[in-house]
Amino acid sequence: TLSTSDPAQTPALRDVTLTYVAPVLDHLVLSPATATIANGASQAYSATGFDVHGNSLGDVTAGTTFSTDLPATCTGASCGATTTAGTYTVTGSDGTASGTASLVVSPPVIHTLSGSVTGTNGTPLVGAHVAVFEADTFAWVTDAVAGTDGSFSVALPAGSYKLYVEPHTTGYPDLFYGGTGTDFASATTLDLTAGNATAAIILVSPPVIHTLSGSVTGTN
Repeated sequence: TLSTSDPAQTPALRDVTLTYVAPVLDHLVLSPATATIANGASQAYSATGFDVHGNSLGDVTAGTTFSTDLPATCTGASCGATTTAGTYTVTGSDGTASGTASLVVSPPVIHTLSGSVTGTNGTPLVGAHVAVFEADTFAWVTDAVAGTDGSFSVALPAGSYKLYVEPHTTGYPDLFYGGTGTDFASATTLDLTAGNATAAIILVSPPVIHTLSGSVTGTN
């Protein structure tokens, strides 16, 4: 508070009081106001504070708590981290002041994995079951079934995968494609990060075992 008086003024300036009122944070403006991100990615935000008259109070990001609609999440000032496509509202709060922004999560990039399952003589193994797993986590993703020509096709998000084949045909064992039997680590990794991929799965039937028996005798 500043008080002053000056009797020499005409008319005399007496008992003038100036009172400074500190600005009060009224609302926030988040930046960017709208953003589109790739599936599974995150967007960094900043917050600027304003008083009730629209005067900027500067950057208040450090004191702002960010949140968003589920299943998206916020870590600090970064929001997103979901594989569920859609439009989300990001909210920044600092005390009673708040502001919002719009965040669009794009659908996942989809590629096609196709191939065929055949036996030793190129015979289609109709009905063979092909299970798809994430190559780095061993998490099951989906299944495909070989058709009448032994072929299969499945749409998958961009990533790397391994296949487990159950031929459902007598004489052919279940195994990981390109691997040693049921050993996941040795299986072939199929790369669908940049585009489509194919897998020609040729299964070898183990040899058929028969028994030769007899006897060895002398002259008598």
